[in-house]
Amino acid sequence: MTRIAVNPELISWARERSGLAQEDLFGKFKKLPEWEDGETQPTLKQVEAFARAVHVPVGYLFLSEPPDESMPIPDFRTFAGEAVTRPSPNLLDTIYAEIGVSNPALRPVLIGRAATTPFLPESGVCVRGPHTGLP
Repeated sequence: MTRIAVNPELISWARERSGLAQEDLFGKFKKLPEWEDGETQPTLKQVEAFARAVHVPVGYLFLSEPPDESMPIPDFRTFAGEAVTRPSPNLLDTIYAEIGVSNPALRPVLIGRAATTPFLPESGVCVRGPHTGLP
C-alpha cells in the first residue's frame, strides 16, 4: 500500500476549515490523529475520501501551505456580536459562483478586475452597482 506525502498542517487546516472535529471524522478516518501529528501518511484513496468529507479540492492537500481564502467582497457578518473571521466553504463557493468564477485559478484575476471594471464581458456579470455593494 503506497502512502502519499501530505503536509500534516494541511490535513488539520482542511478539517478545521470544514468545521468538523477529529471525533466527527474518526469513524471514517481512524488514523486521522496520526495524519495530523505527522506520524503516518494516508494512501491516495484515503486522501481523496478525506477531501470529499471535508469539502476541499484534493489538490489543496498537496500544497506546501494552506491557501489564503480571503473574502473577495466586504464582509459585514457577525455572530453573537463578533465579526466572523473565516468564511465557510459554502459561502465562498456561493460568492464565486455568483460572480461567475468556477475555475479557482481564475478567481484572483477576476476578483482583482472587479475592483476596476464594472462589467466582466467574458462572464456576463456586472460586478459593480447597488446590488453588489460596490460603487
